[in-house]
Amino acid sequence: MKWFITITLVVFATGFSLGQDFLASGSSLSQWECEAYVPRLHRQQGKPRSLYFELGGSGGFGSFNFEWTFATKNKFRWMLRTGISGTYIDKNNGAGFIFPVMVHGVYGHKHGLDVGIGQALTITTKGSFFLRAPVSIGYRLEPEGKRLFYRFSYTPIVSYIVDFQWEHWGGITIGYKLRPKLKERRR
Repeated sequence: MKWFITITLVVFATGFSLGQDFLASGSSLSQWECEAYVPRLHRQQGKPRSLYFELGGSGGFGSFNFEWTFATKNKFRWMLRTGISGTYIDKNNGAGFIFPVMVHGVYGHKHGLDVGIGQALTITTKGSFFLRAPVSIGYRLEPEGKRLFYRFSYTPIVSYIVDFQWEHWGGITIGYKLRPKLKERRR
């Protein structure tokens, strides 16, 4: 039964984070409401997406992440990211699989201030799970015309359910921007 619950939670978390974008699909919003939330340039060029490896950071000792931009305005961008990581915890819990999901706000284009907050679900091989809140503040470097980008951040991990703990942590990110797909404009 524990494995069924664990697998259900993982599938739900992965499906939630990798699913279709609600606003762009317009599934229950009118075309006018979608245009109010998704900027014109963003609709024409597709959604910027990237893959990256983060050493340290919200996934523990290291995580592989997928990130996409869901809103942009002038120099400010909102991004959603999801990742996966794993580490050995202790003999009572065994190994743990960590699934961080975070929302980031980035101010700037080539050089940017990157601030984020989210949740990280840890599921252990012994059937227990933990929920923590990673926070991130750092510097993001995205050279013009290049597909690689870098981020250096202070990423404390906050435990808040049983007792409050603030674990100091940091992260270094090396990422690769995927080419956005061009979309047809609706008229």
